[in-house]
Amino acid sequence: MEKVVVIEILDRVGRIKERHRIDRFPVRIGRAYDNDIIMDDRYVSPHHIQLSLNEALDVVATDLDSENGTYHGSDKIHQLVLPQDRILSIGHSMVRFREADYCIEPTRIEAFGTTALLRTLEKPWLFVTTLLVLIGLELSDKYFGSYHNVHDGEFFLFAVYMVIGVAMWAGAWAIVSRITRHQFYMNAHLSSFILAMIVLGLFFSASEWYGYVFLASNQVEWLNYCALVVVLSALLFSHLRYCSLASNRRLSVIAVALAGSLVGVGILMQWAQNNQFSTQPQFKVYFKASSLRLARHLKPEEFFSSLVSMKEVVDKAALQTLPRSDSSDAVDD
Repeated sequence: MEKVVVIEILDRVGRIKERHRIDRFPVRIGRAYDNDIIMDDRYVSPHHIQLSLNEALDVVATDLDSENGTYHGSDKIHQLVLPQDRILSIGHSMVRFREADYCIEPTRIEAFGTTALLRTLEKPWLFVTTLLVLIGLELSDKYFGSYHNVHDGEFFLFAVYMVIGVAMWAGAWAIVSRITRHQFYMNAHLSSFILAMIVLGLFFSASEWYGYVFLASNQVEWLNYCALVVVLSALLFSHLRYCSLASNRRLSVIAVALAGSLVGVGILMQWAQNNQFSTQPQFKVYFKASSLRLARHLKPEEFFSSLVSMKEVVDKAALQTLPRSDSSDAVDD
């Protein structure tokens, strides 16, 4: 009587590398090319184990005097009956036996059309289009935001450096994808990174205008931080989706945690840098028409009159920081 079983070859961490449907016995497993199942593992013997059926139609594994032996857990075995889901270790691989009617897990449903979106990112036209848009936006921002004459050579070098930076970032993720998923997905990594840069650039430009028009620089700073966390989370999720088979929920949690940590570290570093003494004034310069401001701003007369009260506050604060003897001398002077 025939029996149909499935033999799964697993790696050292339990991931399935191969599946073999077996409908006739005996079956020999090893590294030699005359085996029924050929193993790509240098620590597996040329003829390592043999699977056969006993009178009760149970699958029996027999070690063929292999050099490194066959193990079930920590026990070295010579012959063993294999019930459902029994795993044997041979070399640096594992062999799992399952019946043909084994109940598999339900199909996972992609949420929010993730599959369609990710497939769109793999299109070559999207990478080329977004790259041209990014270069155009960055060059226009560099031209209109400069206070000096910009030569054509500077534009060319800026574009070259941008392309090199994008390629290095996407290339690093592509190598990770090649290691974990056996494919590079270079177009997807490139498109994801370029789209994130475009979104951030447009948002930062819009928030800069908002801060200038409404005199809301403090609000703009925190809005930029929030946008950076959101866009960076989406970017990391996209990269991780092509590097891992984990669920979308787990990858989303990892992406948000990484993005929040990176932005938080950046905020702390900026805060520490701003607290250090500097001879340079700490303010932003906007190269925009003052007539576009909707919020009320100080006239020159009001600004200079406010300097008197500002000077009193600064002198008082300076006296409080000086030692007692120095402050008394300053008062006498």
